[in-house]
Amino acid sequence: MNLRAQTVTLAVALAALLTAAPVKAETKTWIGGDSGQWEEGANWSPVGEPTDTSEVTINAGAGEVCVGLLRPYSPGSYHEANTLYTVSTPEGEVCLERWTGDWFYMHVHDGVLNQGRLCLEGFELETTTITNQGYLDLDTMEVIADIENYGAMVTWGADIEGDVTCHADSVYQVEGYAEIASQDDDTGGNFDNHGEVWLGGHASMEVDGTLHNHAAGHITGGSGAIRAWGGLVNDGLLNSWGMDLGIHCPESTFTNTGHVYNTSGSTVSVIADSVTQQGVVTVFPDGAVNFACDLLNEAGATIHLLGGTLSAHDIVHEAGATLDGFGHVACHDQAGEFRTLTNLGDMEFVADTRVVGHLDNQAGAVITGRNGDFTVLGDLTNDGTITWENGGIYCEGTWSGAGVLTLAGEEVKAVNGALAIDPGGALNVTGTGPTHLYADINCRGIMTVGEDATAVCLGGLSGGVESLTVAGGSTPTGTLDLTVNNFVQDYDPSPNQYEEIVDAVKSGWNSGAWDGTGIICDGDTGTWALGVADNADPDFPTRADLEGVPVDVTSVLVRYTFYGNANLDDRVDAADLSKLLGNFGNIEANPADVMAWFLGNFNYDDRVDAADLSKLLGNFGNIETGGTGEAPAGLGGMALAPEPATLALVALGVGAVLVRRRRTER
Repeated sequence: MNLRAQTVTLAVALAALLTAAPVKAETKTWIGGDSGQWEEGANWSPVGEPTDTSEVTINAGAGEVCVGLLRPYSPGSYHEANTLYTVSTPEGEVCLERWTGDWFYMHVHDGVLNQGRLCLEGFELETTTITNQGYLDLDTMEVIADIENYGAMVTWGADIEGDVTCHADSVYQVEGYAEIASQDDDTGGNFDNHGEVWLGGHASMEVDGTLHNHAAGHITGGSGAIRAWGGLVNDGLLNSWGMDLGIHCPESTFTNTGHVYNTSGSTVSVIADSVTQQGVVTVFPDGAVNFACDLLNEAGATIHLLGGTLSAHDIVHEAGATLDGFGHVACHDQAGEFRTLTNLGDMEFVADTRVVGHLDNQAGAVITGRNGDFTVLGDLTNDGTITWENGGIYCEGTWSGAGVLTLAGEEVKAVNGALAIDPGGALNVTGTGPTHLYADINCRGIMTVGEDATAVCLGGLSGGVESLTVAGGSTPTGTLDLTVNNFVQDYDPSPNQYEEIVDAVKSGWNSGAWDGTGIICDGDTGTWALGVADNADPDFPTRADLEGVPVDVTSVLVRYTFYGNANLDDRVDAADLSKLLGNFGNIEANPADVMAWFLGNFNYDDRVDAADLSKLLGNFGNIETGGTGEAPAGLGGMALAPEPATLALVALGVGAVLVRRRRTER
C-alpha cells in the first residue's frame, strides 16, 4: 500500500471513530437563587441555557427555587435537557412553571429524577421516565412519559401519555382530573398501583388501558370517579370514603380478587360490561355497593352485608361462596324492573334482611337466618332449604317450589303473601311458641309441627299435604291451629293418616274448649268444630271438593264447620240427621277408639248418642255462607234456625228410632 492509500484509509477510520464517539454531556447546575428564568444563561453554571446534552441539577436545599419558563414553544425552539435532577429537603421545593400565557414545551431526553419536592405547572414535558422518590406535584400539565412513583405524588389536572406505576408505600392523590393515555405508538396508558391512591372531592381518573390495583395497593375515593377503558383488576383494597366512588369500565370487565367496600354513609358504584367477583365485598350501613350489571359471586368469594345495600341486575351466588350478614340485596335493571337473586350455595343472615327483587333458592341451596325479618319484595321460589329462627318471613310476590321451609326459635314468626310448597317440599314449624302464618298457604308437600310449637294458620290453607306430623304422635306435644281453615291430607301415594289426624283433632278438641295440643280451630262447645272424614270410606258420601277446592278420593278431609254437619257439605240438614239416626246408639268396641264424625259422632268420644243429637239439633238448618278461612259471624254466617214444627218432626223421628232400639233390646 502506497503512502497516499495509507493516508486515505487513516482518514476514513478517524472519521468513523469521531462519528461513533458520544457527544460529551455537560453538567448544568442552577445558581439563579430562589427565582429566575430557565432561558437566562447566568442562572446556570457553567453559564448558558441547558441544551439536549445537559445533565441538569436543581438543588433547592431547605428553600424554594422557582424556575420560570418565558420563551413560548415554536418549531426548533423549546426548552431542552438530557436529564433533569431535582432535589431538596422536605422543607424545600423546586418549581418549574410557565410565566406567561403561552404554551411551553420541554424535552428531557433521558429522564427526570426527583428526590425532593418538585412542582411542575402549566407546560408540556416529554421524557422517557419521571422517577419520583420525593414529592411530585403536577398542576395543569401534559406529560409524555412513564411515571415511576416511589414517594408522594399529587395531580391537579394532568394528561399523562405513558404508564404510571405507584410502588409499595407510595402515595398518589388525584385532585381535579388525571388522564393516563397511550402514546402515539399505542403503548402505555396503564396504571399499576402497589401503594395508596386517594381521589379527592369530585376528582376523576381516566385510564385508557388497564388499571391494576395490586395486592398491596389501596384506592380510596371521596366523591371521585374512575374510568378504565381496558378494565379494572382489584387485588388489593378499593373503597369509598365519606361520599361516593364511581367506577366505569366501558365494554370491559371489573375483576375483584381483593376487597371492595364502602364506608358508612358512602357508596361504591360499578358500571362494567361484566364483573368477576372472586374476592371480598363488604357493604357497611347507610351506604351501598352497586353493580350496574350482572354479578356472579364465585366459589371462594365472599359478600358481607353489614347493614347496607348490595345491588346488581341479576345476582348468582355459587356453591362454595359466602353471602352473610344483614341489610338489603337489590336486584333490578336500570328501569327498576325486578331481577333475580339466585342461590346455588349457602347464605346466612343474622338480622333484618330484605331482597328487593325475586329470589330463587335452587335445589341443594340453603338460606338460614335468625333474630330478624326476611322480606322478599318479588317472587320467591324455594327448591332448597330455608330455615329462619326468631323472626318472620314475608314474601310480597308469589312463593312456590318443592323446598323445605323451617320456622324455629322462641319469638313470634310470620309468613305472609302466597306460599306454595310443591310435592317433595316441606313446611316445618319447630319454634317454641306460636308461629303466625299470615300467608295463603298451598302446601302439597310435608307439614311438620315440632314439640312445644304452634303453627297458627291465619291466612288461607289449601292443597293436599303429602303427610302431616305433629310431635308427640297420639299424645301430641305440638299444635296445628287451623283457626277457620280446612285441611286435606292426600294419601296417594303417601300412607293414609286418618287415624292419626282424628287422634290429633280429639286431643285439640279438649271437651269443646279447642285449646289442647294436636289440631285445633276457632271452635266452641256448641256451634263450630272440626269434622274429619276419609273421602274413600264407603260410609261417607265421597266429595269432589271441599268448599269449592277440588279433592281426591284418596284424601283425609278436615273441615271447619258446624257441629252436626256429618257429610261435610255447607249445612246441617236432614241428610246429616238421617246419618246420625242410622248410627244412633252405636258404640266402638274399643273405648279408646273414636266413632267417626261422618257417622254422627260430633264430640269425639266412642259412640253416637243424645249428646251428638243435641249438637246437631242446635245447628239444624244452619248454612255456611263464608268461604274457606272466613268465620261466619252471628246470623250472618248461617240461615235462620228451623221452625218449631220442623224440630217437632225431628223429635218424632228420634223417638221412633229409640222405640225400635228398645224393642230390639227386649
